[in-house]
Amino acid sequence: MAPKTLVDACCGTLAAELLRGHVSDNFPAAVPEPELLLRIWKLYSSWAASVPPSHAALMRHLLVLQAFAEEWHVPQLRLSLPQPCRSRALGQLRLLGPGLTHLELTVGPWLTDLSWLVGPPPGQQPHASRPPQPVPCGQQPPAQQEQQEEAGQQQALRLTCLALRGLGSGLRAPCLGPLAHLAGTLVLLDLTGAEGLDDGAAGLLAGMRAMQARARGGPGRVLNLSHTAVGDLTLQALTYGARAAGWARRHRLPPPAEAAYWPELPLHRLHLAGTRVSGAGVALLGDLARLTFLDLRGTGVPRSALRPLETRFGLSVVQGAVLAGSNALAAALINTPDVLACGCPPEQLAAMAMALFLHFKKPVMIVEGKMQYLYDERGRRYLDAFAGIVTVSVGHCHPEVTEAVARQSALLQHTTTIYLNPQVAEYAKELADRMPGNLKVVYFVNSGSEANDMALMLARLYTGNWDVVCLRNAYHGMSIGTMGTCGQHTWKQPMPQGFGYHHALNPDPYRGAFGDDGPRYAADVADLISAATPGRVAGFVAETIQGVGGAVSLASGYLPAVYKMIREAGGVCIADEVQTGFGRTGSHYWGFERQGVLPDIVTMAKGIGNGLPLAAVVTTPEIAASMAGRLHFNTYGGNPVCSAGGRAVLRVVDRERLQQHCADVGAHLLSRLGGLAQRHDIIGDVRGAGLMLGVELVKDRRTKEPAKAETAAVMETMKDLGVLMGKGGLHGNVFRIKPPMCFSRADADFLVDVMDVALSKL
Repeated sequence: MAPKTLVDACCGTLAAELLRGHVSDNFPAAVPEPELLLRIWKLYSSWAASVPPSHAALMRHLLVLQAFAEEWHVPQLRLSLPQPCRSRALGQLRLLGPGLTHLELTVGPWLTDLSWLVGPPPGQQPHASRPPQPVPCGQQPPAQQEQQEEAGQQQALRLTCLALRGLGSGLRAPCLGPLAHLAGTLVLLDLTGAEGLDDGAAGLLAGMRAMQARARGGPGRVLNLSHTAVGDLTLQALTYGARAAGWARRHRLPPPAEAAYWPELPLHRLHLAGTRVSGAGVALLGDLARLTFLDLRGTGVPRSALRPLETRFGLSVVQGAVLAGSNALAAALINTPDVLACGCPPEQLAAMAMALFLHFKKPVMIVEGKMQYLYDERGRRYLDAFAGIVTVSVGHCHPEVTEAVARQSALLQHTTTIYLNPQVAEYAKELADRMPGNLKVVYFVNSGSEANDMALMLARLYTGNWDVVCLRNAYHGMSIGTMGTCGQHTWKQPMPQGFGYHHALNPDPYRGAFGDDGPRYAADVADLISAATPGRVAGFVAETIQGVGGAVSLASGYLPAVYKMIREAGGVCIADEVQTGFGRTGSHYWGFERQGVLPDIVTMAKGIGNGLPLAAVVTTPEIAASMAGRLHFNTYGGNPVCSAGGRAVLRVVDRERLQQHCADVGAHLLSRLGGLAQRHDIIGDVRGAGLMLGVELVKDRRTKEPAKAETAAVMETMKDLGVLMGKGGLHGNVFRIKPPMCFSRADADFLVDVMDVALSKL
């Protein structure tokens, strides 16, 4: 299945490999068909020798894009071009055809000419006409400009979004003429940081036909002029049509003749941070038909000048100089203006903000995945080192899993557990066959929280006891039933929870008082049972390697000692395999096998379905019989589509020998990370097994003070460099490295190299 978007980073690698005449073993995953490779190579063979060094890199990108354009739809493109390029080279962007709607270029002061936006198609001579000149605000555009616009629009890119960042002082107002030729589809124009732009551009911006166009029910226009030299004259020009229309309505008179040439602009968002506007200019915005966001940070405009706009548009002043409908909207637009430029409408993201926990300061919008790679809405590729919070086991959109899901979806999408279904029955048998001992009864549910909820219910029903022993630093879910088991305050809501749960000392070999001596930690469990319970318990629940807690492996010998104590107190032992199961730890298929124990109940989720909403509880027939006194069913548990996907995951894990792969790649990655720790004192500990690893950052190796801010900074830098990491631990200072299990040695090397660079920038 070919990706729908193109990866700019992949293009550079593809170009380099093809120019050398070969494709290496670690070639990017988004490889087209062999015939397409041959076509690209032929293009390079004929063009590479004639490409000037000043824009050779750009040409490599664009030639790949040209070849791909026939096979893939490329609606969005982002390129970073710090080195000078000629307009003729930039003009090759039109090779992508009318399908390109979003163009984002990060350039430099060298870009002083925008004629490439509207020049003739490649191979034709440009027409002998000069670009239109800026028109003073309030005056009629000359006829020549209208003629040039009509001719230019026949050749211009039909963009809905144009972002030119990093222009510096290179681009000045007279050079904006070609923008007038853009077709009437432009919704967003972003010229952030164009320090050379002043009020000389006022008339041209106000006269752009694209910005004047108003689609009925369509989106309002967005104009970002932050950190330019524009001032009040620009606001006069942008609001002239609205002010003229407002004056006519108030006085019940026809609008001035000039209004025919300067219609009302449907501006909804204005970014003017760091500009030269004043309170008088801002007051003119009150005549706009609608305003949803206004950023005036760094302008010195007084709060009093914003009050009329607050009342007029029903907005609120946040962060001192920002007008927005809500704090969520303001935070979204201020923190992620580049993402929102062409992602979801900001109103939608603001509505979601209260329900979202975003991982990065500048969030990433993921729209596509392929094995160990993810792609954002612009087509940029990322190496996924977190696997959707340890959920993608065999790889994003693994062909066998997606094919199994599609085939079952076409046959039967849903039944409940009150009916028989072969997919569900066969999946339960295949799962039970992989369990040791008498763990032969399988209950299917939807999530890890639900699985742990059910396990706790089974333990209490079977034993007739209530109290449960769990661990500090543990995480078992966010439901009302499992929240009490969690051993971190960050996951506990301020509400009654935790009745009957007792948290023992965490057997943490790095931070714990007894190092890697498991039996000494286990003594605390015996003390809890005798002091905090009636002497009888329902059970004990623990992860073998704590996931959310920061990839903490339990101290050696801990589980055998605790399991013995719990069973002597009448309880059962629950193994939470939500993150450690299915071979991820490398040495064993199930995490509990690493400590040589056999639990009474096992819960599993996340990687069981490679991203499908699937989880399971596996127990013995004796424990399962304790629920026979009441009815039990699950609406979505054992859904045939999810079961088909889960069966495919089991087949892939076995056939591709992913457990052994995790052992091999994990050992290599652990070794590389250990070497990194020798070069960076901020790394306090490297731990884990297989492809479930942790790197803990500390400010001081002796005191082990958590380096929380530094961890966030390094993670953000790694994201910008193309690697998506996870973090955890009570203080958020541990990198959780848990990628899809198809992660290769080359991927591991790349991750460590990127982390090395990011740590060096601290």
